Amino acid sequence: MTDLPPRPSGEVPRAGGRLFAAVEVAASLMLGLMVLAILFQVVARYVFAHPPFWTEELARYAMIWAGTLGAALAFWYAADPGFVEPGAVFRGPLARVGALVATVPALVFAGMLLYQSLVGPRFDVTRGFVARNLTRESEALQVTMAFVAAAFPVMALLILIAGALRIAALLRAGRTRSEE
Repeated sequence: MTDLPPRPSGEVPRAGGRLFAAVEVAASLMLGLMVLAILFQVVARYVFAHPPFWTEELARYAMIWAGTLGAALAFWYAADPGFVEPGAVFRGPLARVGALVATVPALVFAGMLLYQSLVGPRFDVTRGFVARNLTRESEALQVTMAFVAAAFPVMALLILIAGALRIAALLRAGRTRSEE
């Protein structure tokens, strides 16, 4: 059994604690919804020989939301994959600098994802990823695909918030130790 990494500590990360606790609940609900939809489909198919047409789509969209919220949570808990673990390579102030440098690529990616999701080429908001999906409708559930597409900018925004809080905590830790 693997243990989750410790929750971020300190005053600055605690500011995001409630937000990411709510994200945990939402991700858990989406995961539960996915499992229930699949279970319902299996029972309907093999017991009643008549599976509903909407369960596969519901499970797929719940999986997308669970996955994107889970990715943001992984970043919050510093459980996201990385090439180097700065704390294992460096000690003291260099470890903080390494952690800052390791955080930047994820924030650049999340920033670009958020931008492309909301704003299209030539700053045209009607050509952003979410806006392009406003006119599309899912086949079985008859909901706008923008609901599904919105999972990506939400994930990007959560990663940017977690990254900003991580950077603030690292800077605060460096300032506090240098003042001692």
